[in-house]
Amino acid sequence: MKKKNNLILIMLFFSITFLFPVLCKNIINANYGKSNKEFINLLSKDNDIGTNEMQIYFKMNGGIIGITKSITIDTNSISQQEAARLKDLVINSDFFNSPSDPPPKGGSADYFKYNITIQTDNKIRHSISTNDVTMSHQFVPLIDFLRQKIQE
Repeated sequence: MKKKNNLILIMLFFSITFLFPVLCKNIINANYGKSNKEFINLLSKDNDIGTNEMQIYFKMNGGIIGITKSITIDTNSISQQEAARLKDLVINSDFFNSPSDPPPKGGSADYFKYNITIQTDNKIRHSISTNDVTMSHQFVPLIDFLRQKIQE
């Protein structure tokens, strides 16, 4: 009986020590390499981008006179066409996989800083900070759209 219990303990130890980490690693690796578009589609209940609701908080500050403007956009409160365009801009910017940009080097002046936070209907939330000096080209269409919405 004691040998049987020892054998069960050894098997349990082996499973926890060796098999469980391998299983977890395979699950993580199966989802880690997905593109941003695939990631957004995973968030969707029916893989249709039109079903993902998002709340977007956008703040810009700086410029010559140091203005600060902000806007919160709920994709439920804008037209379906605008919501679809906005979602495409978010996907094409690779927003959910992007880190914040570094601040500009000393001596830079009169540039704008941008903070964007997006929360999906699935409670996935991501924020980035960027600016006119170090902004990646992939964010330009998204920032242009959001700046236009602030002016309306």
